[in-house]
Amino acid sequence: MELSEKVAPQHTAVIVVDMQNDFCTEGGAMDTIGLGTGLDEIAPQAGEMIVQKHRYSAFIDTPLQQLLRNRGIKTILVTGVGTNGCVECTARDGFMLDFFTITVSDCCMTYWPEQHVGSLRDLETLFGEVLPADEIVACWKPVAAVA
Repeated sequence: MELSEKVAPQHTAVIVVDMQNDFCTEGGAMDTIGLGTGLDEIAPQAGEMIVQKHRYSAFIDTPLQQLLRNRGIKTILVTGVGTNGCVECTARDGFMLDFFTITVSDCCMTYWPEQHVGSLRDLETLFGEVLPADEIVACWKPVAAVA
């Protein structure tokens, strides 16, 4: 199957994991312990689905799987903070729940580069695909031009 079919907007969801002010903004918890953060305040846009999680994976003990299935989602693009933790766990569980899973390599991060690279390698080897955002956006440009 071509990438453009896999990431067709009508059945693809972008999952943004743990983009919290504590992890990403100046004055947040990570900033106070000396890790570089550098984003302005983060907030969801109107109409975006918010799922509160209590485990590393966004699928464990949350309604995420059912919410995605109810919307006809087949493909998930996993992004966010904690490549080696919450991002990886969410991608693994999404794969195990039979979603076509793509971890967007340049739209996730962790504070330790070697852990980011290691997690991406594991995810690509066993739990779906790992691609940069520009490859996905290139698939969406023809669709956007029609809309």
